[in-house]
Amino acid sequence: MPTDSPGQLRRERLLAKIDGGGRVVVVRAEGGAGKTALIARWVREQRGTAIAWVTLDEGIIDARSFWLRTFTALRAAAPDVFQHLSDGYMSGFIAPEDVPSLLASTLLRAEPQVALVLDDLHLTDDALQDQLVSLMRVATPLRIIATTRQRTRFETPLTSTAIGTTVIGSEELAFTDEELAQLAAALPYPASQNELAVLERMTRGHSLAVRLALSVMDGLSADGSRRPALDEIERGVAAVLTDFTPRFENTEEEALALAVSLCPEVDEALAKRLDDEDRGWCAITSFEERGLGRITMRRGRPVFLMHALISSALRHRALQELSPERITEVRRIAFDQLRELADPVETLALLVDGGMDSAIFPHFARYFSELSQFRPAEVIALLSPIPTERLKREGGVPITLSIALSESAIIPTQRIKQLLRIGLTELSRRGAAPGSVEGMFAALARFGGMRVSRNYDEASRAGEEFVRLVAGAHHSDGASWLYAGNLQLVITALLAHRIRRVIELAASMEGDPHPGRPYHTRSVLSFTLAYTGDLVGAEREIAMIGTSPWSGWEGSLYALDWHLACALTAANRDDHRGALRALQPVAKRLDEFEQWPMITWTRGVVRLVGGEAARGLEELEATRDALSSYPLSSGWAEELRALHADLLLATGDLLRARAVLGHRGEEPVTVLARARLALLSSQPEDAVALLGDLEPSALYPAHQAQHLLLSAAAHARLGNAGYAATLLEQALYALDRTNNRLPLSWVPAADLRVLRTLVPDGMWIEPVSTPFETETEAFEKLSKRESLVLVELASDASIEEIAASLHVSANTIKSQTRSIYRKLQVSCRADALLRARQVGLL
Repeated sequence: MPTDSPGQLRRERLLAKIDGGGRVVVVRAEGGAGKTALIARWVREQRGTAIAWVTLDEGIIDARSFWLRTFTALRAAAPDVFQHLSDGYMSGFIAPEDVPSLLASTLLRAEPQVALVLDDLHLTDDALQDQLVSLMRVATPLRIIATTRQRTRFETPLTSTAIGTTVIGSEELAFTDEELAQLAAALPYPASQNELAVLERMTRGHSLAVRLALSVMDGLSADGSRRPALDEIERGVAAVLTDFTPRFENTEEEALALAVSLCPEVDEALAKRLDDEDRGWCAITSFEERGLGRITMRRGRPVFLMHALISSALRHRALQELSPERITEVRRIAFDQLRELADPVETLALLVDGGMDSAIFPHFARYFSELSQFRPAEVIALLSPIPTERLKREGGVPITLSIALSESAIIPTQRIKQLLRIGLTELSRRGAAPGSVEGMFAALARFGGMRVSRNYDEASRAGEEFVRLVAGAHHSDGASWLYAGNLQLVITALLAHRIRRVIELAASMEGDPHPGRPYHTRSVLSFTLAYTGDLVGAEREIAMIGTSPWSGWEGSLYALDWHLACALTAANRDDHRGALRALQPVAKRLDEFEQWPMITWTRGVVRLVGGEAARGLEELEATRDALSSYPLSSGWAEELRALHADLLLATGDLLRARAVLGHRGEEPVTVLARARLALLSSQPEDAVALLGDLEPSALYPAHQAQHLLLSAAAHARLGNAGYAATLLEQALYALDRTNNRLPLSWVPAADLRVLRTLVPDGMWIEPVSTPFETETEAFEKLSKRESLVLVELASDASIEEIAASLHVSANTIKSQTRSIYRKLQVSCRADALLRARQVGLL
């Protein structure tokens, strides 16, 4: 029985499958796949079970020699049970054909727990395997654990059902990404995701191939003193695997095998195109029989997958022996046949290796969701070795690589900037026929480049060119990639704060056939609607998404905007804890997301309406400082500035709020904040003037409601109670229609108390909270004379100097000063001046 090699992984998922498997477990895979090592680990961990290990080889030429070796192993495992039977067989009293029945009766009488391990069962013939099947039909205390390179008699449908056969294939034996990372940890340098992707692609997780490749990487590192390049690793791995080249009977078979090695998989149609004699699939079947690979079902059709070691060895020979024209021809044929059927990374490799650069970006765009979000490291590993001169010939290739790199770099790196310069320059030189698919892909690539640059305003404008071209074309080809492109336009429009465009573009996503993308679209739309104040629409989208569309949904990028929408709808229900709980998965990872402004804004709103304005202010200012270099569109910058001012107003710091709002911005959210400041500063006339500059019909529902409410408050202060009541009724009707109470919280508390008296009880809607609680009522009562005295107090003049300036007695000034202190609820001049500045009286 073999022993563990250094660094051997304990493969829990496979050991558990053997433990929980049927009475027969067949581990079927190519040589070097780790079959024997897996069974050896399982055997060493068994307790209370007698294990008989039989290693088969070319010396097992008949049933007699097989049973002789088997009885030797059984006697060693359980001498008390099998000694007598073993002696009888070795003495010649028991014929080989009688062994199954006698062995079964012995097992049934003694009822020991016995496991018989048969290593390399494929070396036995069908007749002997049929004997083993007969044995297993009656010997219930026995388990057989077998390794094999070929299909066994245990796996026929009737036998498998009757005795309970579990099969572990080469796909399950292949190391997972996590296991590859564990094995690579033994290298003298930390392996990057790109290096791990190269390792996986070159070896397909094959056990021996992985260990050989890691040995190559270790050697190339020169004891850790250097880090080998990706292409250097590929060449080194390919070279070391050439020793596994099989022999072929004739040149035609060998030529086909070399062509097959250049393809990720081969189905019957591709085999026919690769073989001039039209014998392709028959030859492929013979390859499986010889153990060069396996035939399995993929996308409803049988395909041949050549084993990793053999494929790598033959590929190395193919590149040396086949003409460049033949190599390119094979890869073009393979891509044409497999582009909609095979793994998208493997078909991307065909394009890269075959020099089909013009098809790289279109292929990437067709599989954008999978390649950019889940497999960018593999894309980077394929495209990074491409030299700069080649990148300059086709603008879509550097754009593709920059997009893959940007998945882990919110702030564009110098490498990304260089790729964008190359790609966008080349795309600007290209021309394409109007309405052509090539023209649409070029426009999509330009949009992708601007998107990667994180210039969202420019990217959104570039995206509109793509939309225009799509609208003017009449192509049904590539519907899926159009949806993928449209979703990126939706996300970019949101990042650019083009809110209405988000809703329009999201509507065009209806009918998207992708299984996951519609959830992403609804997630973005749910937040967008919640932001605008349409809580009815937001809750509809949340309900259509459900609580967890698939495992891991809540932690995925798809769910980010869903979390924000859930937080806002919870805040609207006055569920402050629920709102913070919804935000928790994304708020603690702010620096990982392009959408950090939306997360920051939502958290600030939740803090504000939850009575935690001071904490919200602290969080907002800390985020602004920590992420000052992160990309931010002008629209979201204005939103955060206005929210900053509102948090200052809610904490009573009117002076700083006035400074924050002192810029030239005229966005509705800024004008509304200035009107709020005017009301809190006892300047209703200014509030009316500010609000009069806005066109209510052009506002989002939440801003429209705020506009009506603040206008009603200002007119009520000016004594226009009737008009104020009319405006208030309009606002309440709009809030009821959108199921949104949040805009009421943006009205000063004192004004809300006045407005409450202007409408019947049945019409009033209670606000979630009143964060803008101030002493407005107190300082509103300052008389004109007291206001003059307050100004004089700010000049540091003495009481006598103020009295002389205003032509009154010192006692009158003292009396008026005491009245000012009482109304401002302070006890000294310094506090009075501070409070007056905070509320805007100075």
